[in-house]
Amino acid sequence: MSSLETWYRAGETMPWRGHRIFLRRAQGAGPPLLLIHGVPGGGWVWHRVWPALAERFSPVALDLIGFGFSDKPPGFRYDLNAYADLCEAVMAEAGAGGGKVLVLAHDHGDAVAAELLARGRVAGAVFLNGGVVPGADRPPLMLRLMTGRLGRPLTRVLVKRPFQSRLAAMAGPAAPLSADDLEALWSLTVRGGGRRIMPSLMTYRADRLARRDRLTAALRDAAVPLHLVLGAEDPLDAGALRAAWQEARPGAPVTDLPGIGHFPPLEAPDAVTAAVDALAEAVRA
Repeated sequence: MSSLETWYRAGETMPWRGHRIFLRRAQGAGPPLLLIHGVPGGGWVWHRVWPALAERFSPVALDLIGFGFSDKPPGFRYDLNAYADLCEAVMAEAGAGGGKVLVLAHDHGDAVAAELLARGRVAGAVFLNGGVVPGADRPPLMLRLMTGRLGRPLTRVLVKRPFQSRLAAMAGPAAPLSADDLEALWSLTVRGGGRRIMPSLMTYRADRLARRDRLTAALRDAAVPLHLVLGAEDPLDAGALRAAWQEARPGAPVTDLPGIGHFPPLEAPDAVTAAVDALAEAVRA
């Protein structure tokens, strides 16, 4: 059985605004921990950190609407407000109510976490390679094209092998993505009508930039521990993200992962787990 099948069988669904949302949760020994994935993918990207986190925390990993095993309705407004609203609903379903939770986020999930931070729902967060500081990353050409007029025609010619090759090139030399990883990321992207909604999903970049001041202020002003973990070989420009983070959040910790690329949850699960452990210690202090 593949890792994706194993992940799916251990999950469940919840209703939200007339749609089905897939999630996986565990009741561990520690506080609530919300895991927010990026593009492409779903909650499955956390499967290598899940066993350790499920012992030490009470984690919940969802597939954002439009991703993975969750519904992918055409015509839905896929923006940060909707994603943050969904995360709050998942937090309530997991028993966190209106309180704050620890957050572990990656890629596009970083911006969702920053919106939750602006709403005062975050007790502490670990951000992995992605869009935590709007405009700091440098997306590949295909992603930039997807957000423009060519987006819809390009989705019709989205081909598995080139898609997987581009993802493989985003990983670092220390821990290349496996064939199982690449197969799972493709499956999570295209299942359930994923191709037809992809241009709508890609509008997140413009949405994130439109909220730059709000999200950057949330990072700067939040009185909670925040930690950035960077795969140093990320071709989306980890150096620029590091500089933007240090400008927005002077003195906040940064952990560099040599030889690791864009996917720390898959490439360096032990380092990600250690960062969450350190975050929990900082919150307790």
